Amino acid sequence: MWANVVETNIMIGTHVDAVIANALERNFTDFDIQKAWEAVKKNAFEPPINDTELLYYDREAYTPDEARAGLTAYLDLGYVPNDQWAESGSRTLDYAFDDYAASVVATRAGDNETAEKLLDRSNNYRNIYNANTTFMEARNANGTWAGFEQGWTEGDAWIYTFNVPHDPHGLAELLSGREKLKQKLDEYFASGQNDHSNEPSHHSPYLYAAIGYPSSTQNLTRAIAADNYNATAAGLSGNEDLGQMSAWYVFSALGFYPLNPASDEYVVAAPFFEKVTIRLPVGAATGGIDGQEHTVTICAPGAPSKPFVKSLRIDGRAVDRPLLRHADLVGAAKIKFEMSNEPTEWGAMGI
Repeated sequence: MWANVVETNIMIGTHVDAVIANALERNFTDFDIQKAWEAVKKNAFEPPINDTELLYYDREAYTPDEARAGLTAYLDLGYVPNDQWAESGSRTLDYAFDDYAASVVATRAGDNETAEKLLDRSNNYRNIYNANTTFMEARNANGTWAGFEQGWTEGDAWIYTFNVPHDPHGLAELLSGREKLKQKLDEYFASGQNDHSNEPSHHSPYLYAAIGYPSSTQNLTRAIAADNYNATAAGLSGNEDLGQMSAWYVFSALGFYPLNPASDEYVVAAPFFEKVTIRLPVGAATGGIDGQEHTVTICAPGAPSKPFVKSLRIDGRAVDRPLLRHADLVGAAKIKFEMSNEPTEWGAMGI
């Protein structure tokens, strides 16, 4: 959600929680953390105005700022009921992620008790997983399933089944193991269910690397980039939506992506280019308070024709997992990938 001439009530969640968590995890603390936490906590625990009287469907007239519509029931049932609020499946999954982000902010604000409650609530995505169909599925207030087609925001059950960016290993456990999750992802991409023109699917290829199949991510990100981007006036396959289409390409081309944007982690894929130099502004490596301008070079000899990673080093230090932290990136002078024509075992332990 973002500012407009009027409140359009077109999107869901309180993802400003993730923006604040992102800043704090990267050591940007030059703001009133307690006041930020007050706002995040209010969104997480206080339902919006007339929450039980409105469906809060897309562009429903005369609705207030929705914050977390359906929070009244979410706090009680652990999910948003489909027979009482619109887009309930997507809301439940987004709120679970927002709870994780809010727990990060609570911890940084010193409210550890509430942080633990929110971290536990971030598992609410489990409440709408239908083991019989192996898909996420919206539920009604009485606990019955609402149906495969119900409850989604600009997506479907295929796309939203993977919408657990804060807990990929928990998602794998829910699907009976990481091999089962890989099989589900394989089917998702092979059957054309992925829709890169819209943002709910953008993190999906990085789930492979997160659970221990990095070569699948490495090959796939290039294929997605080739199909959805080009250097023309129509170079994006979908609505830019505040820069996310471009951000996906830039991160993927560099060779890593923030799967969980409420953390300081980046999941490693494979660079598209042999050499990229990033000039970081003053303060980037020290939380925005002091420091000097800094340059990071990403080297990947042969990358345009070699899509797989054989090894990774940061200033000579070997990295064995497909995971980088923000401090690794902004504090490094040289990040070097050794590339391969064939899939390798590098990073097979996951994140």
